[in-house]
Amino acid sequence: MLKASSLLAMLAIVSSSLQHPVDSEDSQVKFVIPRFMTNWYGAVEYCNLLGLRLAVIEDREKSSKVYAAVEASDIYVEAKTPVWLGASDLANEGYFHWHATGKRVFYSNWADGQPNNLGGGEHCMEATMIGDTYYGFKWLWNDLNCSAAQYFVCEEIVKPKYSLK
Repeated sequence: MLKASSLLAMLAIVSSSLQHPVDSEDSQVKFVIPRFMTNWYGAVEYCNLLGLRLAVIEDREKSSKVYAAVEASDIYVEAKTPVWLGASDLANEGYFHWHATGKRVFYSNWADGQPNNLGGGEHCMEATMIGDTYYGFKWLWNDLNCSAAQYFVCEEIVKPKYSLK
């Protein structure tokens, strides 16, 4: 009985922390942006627990979809909402790879001077808005200490449904 009540409590916590999935315009990707902050490792673990992955951005089109999902989410507060993405250079300093695919990060949207491994401890990728009210803000990448607590973006790749006629 204790195990069942613990499981129900855990499911209640998980479901209350979820935002409804945000479909991209082409419906090939669904984003889930939980309503709590955690470190990068916790973000990877949580996405995996849901059968998802921490967001992978391999081109400009995908980056636009991720940023639009964040801006449409419950967690977005103007230009003050950085989010974890699914890349790090934990395996090889200076060479960022997507955790879910193992592929090296080739498409780049780094802010000027990034990644800089400030203080020797920045190994995980975040997307953050950089700019000012005069020139405007735009989403750019930064490397950050993996233990920092932030919101994050999980994604599900929706497989096309084929029918045999």
